[in-house]
Amino acid sequence: MDTLQSKSSLLDPMEKTRGKIKTIEIHDKVFEETYIAHMQKNGTSWLGWFPEVPKVKCEEQPETVLLKTLEKELHEALVAEEEAWENSLRKM
Repeated sequence: MDTLQSKSSLLDPMEKTRGKIKTIEIHDKVFEETYIAHMQKNGTSWLGWFPEVPKVKCEEQPETVLLKTLEKELHEALVAEEEAWENSLRKM
């Protein structure tokens, strides 16, 4: 099931580059939220992270694989946060 939609491609005009760090919008369809992924070349691989979701940090090669991994890891982190929130409410 495709739950995420990236507004990125290697030729996407919406992609922004700050120095050597690329920023790419990733939209989670389930949570209806858009997050900004940061991607940076590191030798032969790519590093990626979300400043808003510090638990999500990945390293992959090539860049396209990193983008898919970031999308998956973001969704998993959002699900885990939601479950933790729901569990804390049940304990009240």
